[in-house]
Amino acid sequence: MWLPDFLWQFWGAVVCPVAALNAAIVIAPRHKFAVALTITTLLTGTMFIVVFLVLIGWYTPSYVNKWWFLATCIAGIVAPIWTCISLHHEDPEGLLEQ
Repeated sequence: MWLPDFLWQFWGAVVCPVAALNAAIVIAPRHKFAVALTITTLLTGTMFIVVFLVLIGWYTPSYVNKWWFLATCIAGIVAPIWTCISLHHEDPEGLLEQ
């Protein structure tokens, strides 16, 4: 691999949620914003639960530093939110039409 492992972890934390969000949008093109908002809520809600479990000590990642794991989780929260917001700003009237 030409990149260090921690950069692959960060890249995966950003790309995987955005890819899932874009796949859902492609499947339902008429309701882009509603689907994007729903998938973003599910993705970020799951990541918030994981962050909460790590912070209270119920889950300890064994393969990576705890703080790096939390940083990648935060990247996994920010990436779909940013994608959803940019999708809404791209064409707000066209996204809400049915």
